[in-house]
Amino acid sequence: MNQEALAYRSFIASFSSMGGKIGFSASCDAIAQSDMIIVLGGRVSCDNEAVYNAVVSASNNGAKVIYMHPLEDVLMDGIITQMVKYEAGSEEGVVAMLAKTLLDGCETSDAVQQFLDDLDEGYLCAESNVGDEEFELIFETAAVSNKKTLVVGLDLFNHKNSSNIAKICGVIDSVTTFSVVIASKYSDGNSVEMSDVSQKGALDPVSPLPEYNGTIVYQCYPNKQSNNNTLRGSAQFAIAARLNSGDLVTIDGHDGTKTFLVDETLKGTIALNVLDEESNCGYRFEKIKLMRVGS
Repeated sequence: MNQEALAYRSFIASFSSMGGKIGFSASCDAIAQSDMIIVLGGRVSCDNEAVYNAVVSASNNGAKVIYMHPLEDVLMDGIITQMVKYEAGSEEGVVAMLAKTLLDGCETSDAVQQFLDDLDEGYLCAESNVGDEEFELIFETAAVSNKKTLVVGLDLFNHKNSSNIAKICGVIDSVTTFSVVIASKYSDGNSVEMSDVSQKGALDPVSPLPEYNGTIVYQCYPNKQSNNNTLRGSAQFAIAARLNSGDLVTIDGHDGTKTFLVDETLKGTIALNVLDEESNCGYRFEKIKLMRVGS
């Protein structure tokens, strides 16, 4: 079993320790039938085709789709109704604030309520760059929706605090009317075979959120827009990295060379490092050193 699959299984174990359903409470068919979907922490257009197609189907049937990620995805254009753009690395804080939003009005254990009460909302919103009004809009959408699904993706599995993130997602699944789908490359959203999880988990306080400054890439898999020989960035990224479209580059710590391409569909200063399908991404945002070949 490779690193990505191990991270996935570990995430599920933590998720289920807080009451999250190991067999999952939603399949891809159920996603397609949802009238509200939150996609968090994954670039589903290249991570999991079955989940992506289910989200598209739901959107075509009028579902509200909220996409929470540091990067826009052109393949989600026309599908999403709310884009929530958070800072790379801040996923634990974002998930915690999402839980506080979705658990509002729900009956919880004393321990869970204490976790929610202890959240420093001002700090988490400021450091994640997600404002109160964005969570309020999510709450308002949920209030008028019936069949609700939270899709959590690959970005979360190798986060340094993935266990706590998974446990928070487990609380959302067990306490709210949201169904949670853990969308990896190794699952279609249906059940996964695991040994029974008997140990009861406990939520940890949210750690200080990290800062990602400098030259940052997002490790992702190819889709119909990209191949694994490319490093794709916005014009803004090209200026910051002093690159021109077509330059050959090496990435410190990575084998081989990449062709850098300016991608007009991208914004901001995070580039896409497109990997082959069998690569282990690890935590998908990485601060790197770039060298132009021949410079």
